[in-house]
Amino acid sequence: MKSCLLLVLFTLLLTSCALTELASAPTNTPVASPAPAVVSTVVNTPGTANTLAPTRAATSVNTLVPSRTATSSAAATTPSASLNGASDVDVAKAFDGAEAYEIVRYFTSKELAGRKAGAPGADMAADYAAKKLQAAGLKPVGDNGTFFQTFTLPFIDLAEAPTLKLLNADGSVKREFKLRQDFSEIISGRATQGQADGKLVFLGRGTDQDLKLAGDLNNSVALIEVAPSTPRDLITRLATRGVAGILEVTGNAANLLVRFSYIPDNLIFDANSRAVLRVSRETADALLDGSATLASLDDQLNRNGAAYLATNNRVSLSLKLVPVRDAPTQNVIATIPGTDPTLANEYVIVGGHYDHVGADPGGAVFEGANDNASGSADVIALAEFFATNNIRAKRTLVFAAWTAEEAGLVGSRYYVGHPIFPLNRTKAYINLDVVGAGSGAGLIITNDPPSVAEVARRAAEDLNIAFGGGEIGGGSDHESFLQKGVPSTFFIWQRYGDIHVPSDSFDKIDVNKLKLTGQLAALTMLRIANQ
Repeated sequence: MKSCLLLVLFTLLLTSCALTELASAPTNTPVASPAPAVVSTVVNTPGTANTLAPTRAATSVNTLVPSRTATSSAAATTPSASLNGASDVDVAKAFDGAEAYEIVRYFTSKELAGRKAGAPGADMAADYAAKKLQAAGLKPVGDNGTFFQTFTLPFIDLAEAPTLKLLNADGSVKREFKLRQDFSEIISGRATQGQADGKLVFLGRGTDQDLKLAGDLNNSVALIEVAPSTPRDLITRLATRGVAGILEVTGNAANLLVRFSYIPDNLIFDANSRAVLRVSRETADALLDGSATLASLDDQLNRNGAAYLATNNRVSLSLKLVPVRDAPTQNVIATIPGTDPTLANEYVIVGGHYDHVGADPGGAVFEGANDNASGSADVIALAEFFATNNIRAKRTLVFAAWTAEEAGLVGSRYYVGHPIFPLNRTKAYINLDVVGAGSGAGLIITNDPPSVAEVARRAAEDLNIAFGGGEIGGGSDHESFLQKGVPSTFFIWQRYGDIHVPSDSFDKIDVNKLKLTGQLAALTMLRIANQ
C-alpha cells in the first residue's frame, strides 16, 4: 500500500462521507498506594542476553475474576528472573509477546462483543486489564485507589439491525437485502435514523442541477452517487424536498463490510435528519429492477452533467438507534515509580486504546484484534513485564489503556484534560495502535516530534527491527497529547491490512509483531526515562 494512502484509510474509518453533514466535535488527586518492591534498577549498564528470562507465562483468562474496585497488592510478585546488570537492549529483548497474545485472545472473545466503549464488553476488558496490573503489583493511580479513571460519554449504537427491502405493489417483500453484504449503515451528522417506504428516485450526484430536474420527491427514497460536487448539506436539501430515506452508492463493495465509528458528538437529531444507507452497485441495480441500469444512468450523468429518474419501484428501509445516553467508561492506568529522587516526578507514558466498534444486533462481532486489542495488550503485557522483573527507571513509567478512541479519542482527551500527572512534566507519550498484523516489513514510527521519533528509531536499529517514518499523521490517541504540547510518537504496523471489518480477528494476530512492537516500546521508554 502506498504510504500516502495510509492516512486516508486510517482516518476514513473515523468518519463517514460528504453525505453525512458532519458537525464539529468539541475537544474534550491520585490516592497513594504501595509501590512494587525493588530489587534492581536498569540504567543502561552492560550485560549479556543469556541470563535473561522472557515474560512470565501467560495466565489463563479463566483464572481472572475482574473487579471494578481492583487495587494494587502491597508488593510486587516475585520476578521470573532478575534482570540486574543487563543492558537496556537485552532487557527489551526479553519481552517475548506471549502474554500480549493471550490478552488479545481474551479481548477478542465473543463475550466482549467488540468492546464498544460504554457497553458491558468494554467494561469487562477494563476489569481484566486492571486485574492483570493488580496481580503484577503495579501502582494504581486512578479514582479512589483503583486503576480506573472513570467518566461518562454519550453512548450511541444500533437498536436493531438496519433493513432494506424491495417491495411489490401490494407491500409484500419482493427481495430483502443483507446487511454488510448488500448494504451498510451511515451514522454521522444528520445521517442518523429513520424509516422510509416510498418510490425509488435516482438523483444523480445530488447537485443543484440534478435537483432542478426532479419532480415531486415527497416520501421518496433517493438513490445518490456521491461525488466531489455533491453538496455537504445534501441531507438537509433532500429532507426539505420531502425525501424520506437516502441510499448512497459505493463503487467498492468491500466498504459494506466496514462498521464505521459512531461519533455521538457529531450527530444531529432534528426534523432534517434521515436514515442513510450505503449500497453496492449490484444492490442499486436490483433496486432499479428494470427501470434502468446504473450504467445507463451514469452515461446520462456523464453526457448531461445531471440525471433524474422516477421509478415505480417501491423501496422500504429502516435504521433505528438506541436513545443517546451518558454511559460510564474508564481509562485503565498504572505506574512503576521512578528511582531518581529528582527525576521521579517526571513521566514517560505508553498507551493504546482497548475499545473497538462493537457488534451488529444479532449479527457480526467486530473483534478488533489488530485495532486495537494488539496495542492495548502490548501495553498491559509491558506493564506486567516491567513489574514482575522489577525493571525500574529514573523517571516514573506510566502504562495506560484508553477507552473510547473509536468515539473520537474521548479517553485520551479526557486524560489530557484531567491529567493524573502534570503534562509539563510528561517527557514523552508512545502510542501503540494496530501493531499485531500486517503485510509490511516493520513498524511506522511517526515524526511528531522528531526528538521522540529519533530515540525510537535508534532503538529500532539497535534491536534490528525494520521501520519507516512519518507516513501516518493523525487518527489515534497521540493526537490528544500532541495538542497539549507533549512530545509523542505513534507505532503502527506497515501495511496493517483491513480494520473495522469482521475479518480483523484473533486468528490474524502475529505474536512476533506483538513481540517486536513491545521490545521497541520497552527500549524507547527506558532510554527516555533514564536519559
